[in-house]
Order: sequence, then C-alpha cells, then structure tokens
Amino acid sequence: MTARRAYGATPFNAPGEFAGLDFSPDSRLLRAILPGEDSSLLLSFDVARGTVAEQRELNGRWRVVHALPGGDVLVGWWGHIRRISSRGKAKWTLEGTQDLHLAAMSPDRSVFVSIEGSKALVRDASRTTVHHTLHEKDGNLHAVAFSADGTLLATGSSKGTVRLFDARTGKERAKRSSTKVLALAFSPTGKHLLVGHGNGKVGLWAVEDLKPVSRFVAHHTFEERGPAGCRWVAFSPDGKRAFSLGNEHLLRSWSVPDGDEGPVIHVPKRHAQGSVTALSPDGRWLATGSTSGALSVWSTKDGTSHGGGDAAPTPILGLALTPRAVVATSNDSCVRWELDTGKRTEIPAGFPPTDAKGLSSGLLVRLDYESIFVGKSLDAKAREAFQLSSYASGPLAISRDETLLAAPAQENVQVWVLKRGLLREELPHEEPVRACAFGPKDAWLATADSALHLWRLGKSSEVIRDISLDGDESDTIVRGLAVSPRGWIAVSVDSSDHNTDAESALLLVDPRSGETMSRLERREVRLGQVAFVEDTRVAVADSLGRLLLADVANPAKARWLEPEEEDVRPQSLEKEARPIAMLGDRVAYVGPDGSVVVESLKRKKAEKGEPFLLEAEAKPAATPRPQGLFEKRLAGARFLFAGRFKQTSPTFREQTVKALGGTVATRPDAQVTHLVLGEKASGTLADALKAKGATFTQLSEQVLIDMKEVKHDARTRWPRGFRPESR
Repeated sequence: MTARRAYGATPFNAPGEFAGLDFSPDSRLLRAILPGEDSSLLLSFDVARGTVAEQRELNGRWRVVHALPGGDVLVGWWGHIRRISSRGKAKWTLEGTQDLHLAAMSPDRSVFVSIEGSKALVRDASRTTVHHTLHEKDGNLHAVAFSADGTLLATGSSKGTVRLFDARTGKERAKRSSTKVLALAFSPTGKHLLVGHGNGKVGLWAVEDLKPVSRFVAHHTFEERGPAGCRWVAFSPDGKRAFSLGNEHLLRSWSVPDGDEGPVIHVPKRHAQGSVTALSPDGRWLATGSTSGALSVWSTKDGTSHGGGDAAPTPILGLALTPRAVVATSNDSCVRWELDTGKRTEIPAGFPPTDAKGLSSGLLVRLDYESIFVGKSLDAKAREAFQLSSYASGPLAISRDETLLAAPAQENVQVWVLKRGLLREELPHEEPVRACAFGPKDAWLATADSALHLWRLGKSSEVIRDISLDGDESDTIVRGLAVSPRGWIAVSVDSSDHNTDAESALLLVDPRSGETMSRLERREVRLGQVAFVEDTRVAVADSLGRLLLADVANPAKARWLEPEEEDVRPQSLEKEARPIAMLGDRVAYVGPDGSVVVESLKRKKAEKGEPFLLEAEAKPAATPRPQGLFEKRLAGARFLFAGRFKQTSPTFREQTVKALGGTVATRPDAQVTHLVLGEKASGTLADALKAKGATFTQLSEQVLIDMKEVKHDARTRWPRGFRPESR
C-alpha cells in the first residue's frame, strides 16, 4: 500500500455540503451550490468526467441555483434571489419576506417564478419585472412548473389544489382538487401533467381538462410504514418516460401513458430525504444532492451510476483499521474497504450511534446503537456478541492488550471481556459519558463527561481522581480522548455546541497531578477524536478533513506541527467532529471531500521513563445526591423509545423519565407501559410489545416534552394518553 490512499473518493465531490444543483442548458456542466454563513461556493462539474471545471465564490448565503444561457446563474435563499453574471458580478438582487423563494424557471430561462406563501409572481429574469401575480386561496404553494413551450404555468398547493394558467396573460384556464401537491412537470408535447403528491401517489393528468389518465397508476411507499411523499417529477425529452423521487430514497421511472415501471435507482442514504434532483436537458443524466458527500449522477438509459456509486457514507461516525481493511460507520450503513485492492463491502446500520474498532488479529468490533458485534468481517448476519445496558453515548475503547472493551452507555461505562462477551463491571457517572481510553499496561481507565475521571482497574475498580477540564465545565464538550503509552492524557474539547461558533482546543493533562500542561487552540474548526503516535505526538482529526499533528514531547511546551493556521472559509466548516483510527503506523481519518484517508506515519523512538501506574487516593465520604426536583409521578411506568426525534435528545428523554421516577427499556419487554415513536421507527414494535404481553399507551414526542412541565397536584390535567395505568 502507498503511504497515503483515499477510499470512497468519487467524482462529483468537493469539500462542503451541497444544497442545490442544476444542469447547464447544453447539459455539459452540472452546477452545484455549497452554502456558507457569509459566502457560498458555486461549483461547475464537467458531466463527462465528474471533475470540477470551474469554481466561483459568491457573496451571501445561497441554497438554490438555476443555470442561465451565457454562464449567468440565478441563486436563491429564503428571502433573497440574485442574478450573477458569468464574471461573478451581481446584476440585481431581489429581497422580500422570509417566505420568498426561487421556485421555477421557464424553458428558455427568460422568466422565473418566485413564491411568497400563497402567491406566485411571474418575473422577467433580466430585470425582475413582475408580469403576473397568481393567487392561491387553498393553502400555500408548494410546486410550480412551465410547459415546454413556455405558454402554460401550473401551480400546486398544500391543500391539493392544482391550477393551470396562461403564462403570457396570467389568466386561469383550469382547476382540479386533489391531495397535497409537492411536485409538477409538463410533458414535452404539453399534453400531460405529472403530479407528485404528499401521500406518495404520482398522477398523470391530461392538460386539456386536468383529468387523470386512468391507465397510469404509480406511487411511492415505505416497505413497512406506508406512503412515502413524492418530492420531484420530470419527463424524458421524448415524453415516453416519467421520473419521480420519493421519500423512501427511490428514483422510479414509468412508461407514459401506460404507467409500466422501468428501472429503479436506489438513492444512497447519505443524501437527504427528498433531496434536490435535476434531469439534464438532453435527458441523459439524473443527478441528486443535498448532502455533505458526493453528488450522485446516473444514466437515464439503464440507471447505472456515473462514477459516484462507491462514495463513502456520511456523516462518518466511526472508523476502524485492521491489518487488511478500513471500516467506516455512519447513520445508515457500515462500509469496509480492502486496503490493498479497495474492494468495497456495505451493510445497513440499524440506528445511530455506530462505531467500530479494529484489532491487530484482524477481528472487527462493531457497535450498532446498543449492540456489539465481533467477527472477522463486516457481516450483516453476524452474531451479536453482547448488548449494552443503554444505547452508547460515545465511541468504544479497546485495551492495549486487546482483551477488554470499554463502552460509554449514558451515565455508565461498561467494561467487557471481549473474548467471552462477559460484563466485567460498570463504572457509574453523574452525567452521560462521551469518551474513554485505557492507560499504560491497562492499569487504569480515563473517562470523560464534562470532566475527566481516572479509575484504577482491578477486581473492584475505584476512582483514582476527578479532574476538572480547563474552562467552564457547563460549556465544555469532550470530542476525543486518548492516553499515551506512558500515561499523558490528550483531550479535544469544544467550548460551544453552536454550529457556527466552533472554539476547539487540545488539552494535554498530567494524570498524576490533574494539571493541564498545555492548551492548543483551533478556533475556526471543530476538533474530533485524537490518537497518540508514540508518546511524542498526537494526531487529531478536524472538521475540515485535515490530520493535525501536535508535538507533545515536552507536554508543558506542546505545539502544533502541521498544518499551520490558515484562513478558513465559512462554508468549509463542517458541523460535526470527525473520528480517527490508528493501528501500528497507519492512521485513518475523514478527508476534506468526505472520503476515508489512510496513511502511514513515521514513528519515533518511544519516550524513556516509567509509565504512570496510578494508585487510588483515599477520598472523603461521598456527599449524597440531591433529591430530584420533580415528584415521582412516573413510578411504575416503563418507557420504550424508538426512531429519530426532532426536538429532544436521548439525554433529555431518559433523564426526564428517570427524574419523574420511571424506567427506560432498551428493547421490547412485558413491563413496557409507554411506547414513544419518532421518525423511522419500526412499524412492528407495537406488535412485538403485544406479543410480549405488554399493556401500553403510544405517545408522541410532544407529549414527552409537555410532561416535564406538568405540576403534580389535585388539579393536575395529564396530557392525553399519558397518565400511567398504575397511578
């Protein structure tokens, strides 16, 4: 293997997060917008090669792009629309209320439509002059489309009303009521209108009278959860095929007018649900984006990927190295690449968080939410080795002799014997644990919540000392933790969890005194996981996809080695801290474009000196924990949470239930009294609970939020469906 190699690097990729895309009128370029806080990046990819042909920095934050003849572009963000010349100069800027957005362009790109709530304004693209204002009385407008000759304009509303207008006069010509409309497209001949609905139905209507073509029946559905909203529709240039994108991540094709299903394209999970999609004017290519990974481009002829099928998953949550492979875990999948050949294997992930660790023996340890799998390969049918008491709250740690595993599981760190899958002990904490690392000779373990805690490992482990981290603990978020062979502790921290205000630092801590020896700051990026390269250097993954190295030979005078500080463009600042993995002299990290980089680092001679084998210190009697602030009105209640929640964190959910006297289940059992389902929850959970003999109430996320505010007295009005049967 070469000294440095990237896995999952594909065409149509660049550092940053794609938001909008459009093909040039001649289909030779694919233009994409990467938004930033103060400026955005406009990229033009050569469609034939997948390489960046041109890039241009634009003032302002933009999320939509439409390519115009001559190289100009129209860009939009909520409340702003701007035309920019091929030389990068603003020709005009349109500003309005927050609901103003760029909705559609006429086929000749001379007219565009802006939507403001229930109004559609047809404007001249050269001067923004308003030709017509179209009003919708039934809900807000979600979709707009021009006919191929530009003479007709269709609008679709949130309440299912579709109206047909004369684009030149603004006069309404026809109207039809249906269900919620999300997407519209005219056929090239102007005879048919394709309608994508929120309930997943794809309708083909005759333009003459807006009546459905009875032979055409098409829809999008989730396998287990029913209808999947249709977010995008289009016709092929010859009008014989229709395309549609659904929330279930499938790009489907249908014959017109019969509705026979053609090739189906599986959109990678790294793309957003209902991601921005475009069909090239010549009809040869389909592209989709809205992701921090590579764009995907497919041939419409047979659905084959145009170079981007092997992109790395995103966001990458965990990395692992074995002697022969590198593994990346994400929200939706786990991917393994052979180091020598690059051969790729992918399996689905159950639910985040996910993580992986590689052993020198070639074994792979994989975390999927709360389940740990151990095996020689990445296998979706691998036998579960053991299960955590709660879902993981941080990455796994492997002992130096590779016999033990430490797993942060909310307010506990569980230490397992890997070979036998036995729980050795649990180390309790006051707060959810974010990271852990084994000390020299595996004699002690460092754990981190908002502070550091050192534990002597033995038949009955005990705390050696607690170490406050540099700064305000209430604002300190630990991103990474590592211990050198001798015993120095490296911690990457972030003083703010705000996406646009990263203030990160690398701390070097002496475990004997608890003193922070050095603080190396990186204010414009977010530092991720850390690893020691012998005792003298620390490797850190940052949010820009760089591998940072720090010289810690003298911890009191630690310094960054590479790269040097530089100006950072706001749109390059990724939101998430990134993982890192080391095995021998190889290190794996996430590169700027989201690919996985593996390179070899030259090692130096080990530092001389005895390792820090810490002894436990005598401690005064522990102060009793304060009583909870809430009465135990959930005593006897047992909650099961499943799916993804938009408004509440795992910590909020579990701590709320526990503070009120209830318990939390990690899997279906007969004692569950309340089932709270978020997005993407399995539709079989309720049946599984019934099969276990459980009697339960199903709740929404909002009820969970409300219950913490309810006062418990004689006048209490419990949220509907919430009061436990046992109360």
